[in-house]
Amino acid sequence: MPVSQYYRIVTPLRAAGLAPRSLPAEEWFTADIDAFVLPETHVIKMHRSHPDRPDIPAIEALESGVAGWHEAARWEPSYWAQDHYTILDPGFAGDLLPGAQGFRVFLRNAEPTELP
Repeated sequence: MPVSQYYRIVTPLRAAGLAPRSLPAEEWFTADIDAFVLPETHVIKMHRSHPDRPDIPAIEALESGVAGWHEAARWEPSYWAQDHYTILDPGFAGDLLPGAQGFRVFLRNAEPTELP
């Protein structure tokens, strides 16, 4: 299953009139794209399980702004009884539940930035 299908973000983006595509980390900063959506669970998975993948320096360049992108929006999910469950156990925080993950949207900076 492609990563984009796992995160179930393609359908809502298409419904909004956008043309999403999934790119390997090596193409994140060279592709002709207007926006970049980064799933939080992808970041967690890469740092935890795949520290040698090219995604890690790409994620760090994206998050720091060095890659010439800035965070423009953030979507953090919640569910109707979240307060009840997180009072009982903070482990029930909404962005860490299977099937509920947050997303960050990055846009290109107006001035291009050179990668180190």
